[in-house]
Amino acid sequence: MDDLTRQLLFYDDLAPEEQRAARDALSDALAEDEDLARAAHRWQAARRRVARRFREALPERRLLVLYALATDPDAQEAGEALTREEERELASARPQIEAARDAHPALSDVIEQIRRERGAFEAAWDEHAPAAGRDDAPGSTAPSSDRRAADRPAATPAPGSAPKRRLVHSESTSFRAQRWGFRVAAAVALAAFAAVLFFVAQRDLNTATVTVAEGDAPRTVELADGSTARLMPGATLSYVDPETEAALDRQATLEAGRAFFDIVSKKDGFVLETPTAQVTVLGTRFGVRARETATRVVLAEGRVALASEAATGQPVTLRPGQASRVAAGARPATPTKVENLSEALAWTGKFFFRSTPARVLADQLAAHYDRPVRVAPPLRGRAVTGTFDRDRPLLETLQTVATALGAQVDSLSEGYRLAPPGPGGP
Repeated sequence: MDDLTRQLLFYDDLAPEEQRAARDALSDALAEDEDLARAAHRWQAARRRVARRFREALPERRLLVLYALATDPDAQEAGEALTREEERELASARPQIEAARDAHPALSDVIEQIRRERGAFEAAWDEHAPAAGRDDAPGSTAPSSDRRAADRPAATPAPGSAPKRRLVHSESTSFRAQRWGFRVAAAVALAAFAAVLFFVAQRDLNTATVTVAEGDAPRTVELADGSTARLMPGATLSYVDPETEAALDRQATLEAGRAFFDIVSKKDGFVLETPTAQVTVLGTRFGVRARETATRVVLAEGRVALASEAATGQPVTLRPGQASRVAAGARPATPTKVENLSEALAWTGKFFFRSTPARVLADQLAAHYDRPVRVAPPLRGRAVTGTFDRDRPLLETLQTVATALGAQVDSLSEGYRLAPPGPGGP
């Protein structure tokens, strides 16, 4: 494994000065090698997806520790039963834990790791725990094997076997609680470590998530590199927290919903993940609708490469005014021309004109504002390129268009007219 790959895989374990050097090296390498950039971003996206699915399957990871101990024959033999409160809590969560175990086979490895470390932890506790309150402290006559919690029920005996006597000792209740609580806390830490080992990462500490609820107003989020994402109601976006210094900060995941991205141009590409697709861009503006079953991308400006999240094959490249769709498990569709870009991206709250004839622009503005907009014959075929907010006053938009055309705006009784400049200029 070369140094660059090692830095990418284990970036979070590097010292701050090593992280800064790694970011510079990665930025240069990713800008020069598209295949490496694509692989690097897929790695980061895989981490986020696994972390998200693991959290969804088992939000209370502490219960996994209790499950591992409660189902460990060695722990039961040693008298390490759970408290009644823990048993009740575990009983209600057991179906969810076992479903998560079946859905994520690596959880079985985590459970086994917890069990293996239980004995090592017990030995470390016996060796290093403070003597105060211990049954085997100087002056105590209770054997160390009897140091078990009196309030823990005995394990149910096997059919035909003699019932086991529950061990009772003089250990103080507060110390028992402290001892058991410390053991569970240590096991939780162990579970977190094991989950990282088997799941690549449980969570991405550098990730922020924003959800715009249905019925709320659209929200614009500034990303770590200065790019922006306008999220529509029902959208959920995860992105690198601008307050952190991540190895790959030009990436985000649109988990669901619709969003319009305005990506700043830099030498290393920006990568957007959805449930079914990966969008790679340099500097561009595009709209995305993401669902579990499909992703649709409409490009307003620049250029993007669209790839499937699951299927193999080369990505397709979109040009301005084109759209493509990626269904789950399928390759991206061949890009097609969007006849009316403003209509295709109307949900963004903006007009998009790209080399649009002035007469077509006027018709779209007139339909939206419900006011006549006329264009003088010499200007009708002139091309207009620009983006305008749909809630902006009509006159302001027309004045901007007139300036670009070297024209003027005449007020009519019922609307406006774009006309060549009069004697005094536009």
